Amino acid sequence: MLKRALEVSGLSVEEVDGIAVALGPGLGPSLRVGAAVARALAIYHGKPLIPVNHAVAHIEIGLITTGARDPVVVYLSGGNTAVIAHHSRRYRIFGETLDIALGNLLDTFAREAGLGPPYVVNGVHVVDRCAERGSRFILRLPYIVKGQDLSFAGLLTASLRALEKGDSLEDICYTLREIAYSMVIEVTE
Repeated sequence: MLKRALEVSGLSVEEVDGIAVALGPGLGPSLRVGAAVARALAIYHGKPLIPVNHAVAHIEIGLITTGARDPVVVYLSGGNTAVIAHHSRRYRIFGETLDIALGNLLDTFAREAGLGPPYVVNGVHVVDRCAERGSRFILRLPYIVKGQDLSFAGLLTASLRALEKGDSLEDICYTLREIAYSMVIEVTE
C-alpha cells in the first residue's frame, strides 16, 4: 500500500516529511495495527511520527478536496456522530451522540430486522432503501435531542419493539430514518 501511495503521489520516501498515525477515534484493533506499522516505518526511514485525530483527518480531507472554509461539519461514521466546526484555530464539537452513533443505529437495526449485511448497496443504506417503500409515520418512536446532543439508543430499542409488535418493516424504516435524520438536522441548524 505504501509503495502504491508513493507511486500515485510521485514522491519517494526520502521526500516525505513524516509518518502520520491515526490515534483515534476508531476501532481498537485497526488503530493498534496502524500504530505498529507507522512506528516501524518511522523508525526504519528515520522520519518523525505524527499523531493525527482520525475524525479531524476526515474533515481536513473534505476541506482540502472541496475548498470549503470554516464549515459546520456533520461528521457521521459507523462509530461517531458529531456536529463540528472550526473556530479559533481549533475544532469545536457543538453536539454529539450521547450513546450509539447514527451508523450504529442503522446497521444494528438492519441486522436485527434481517435487512443485511451488506448494509450499504450502491451507496444507499438498506434502511434508506426500505424506507422508500414506507408511508405511515409511527408516532410512538422517540425523538431525543438534549440541548445539542443526540441519543439514538432509545430510537433503536423502540424500532425493534415496533418490529416485534408486527408494525410494517417499511413503515418502521421510514419513521426511524425520518426521526434520526431530523435529529441530526436540528442539531446542525
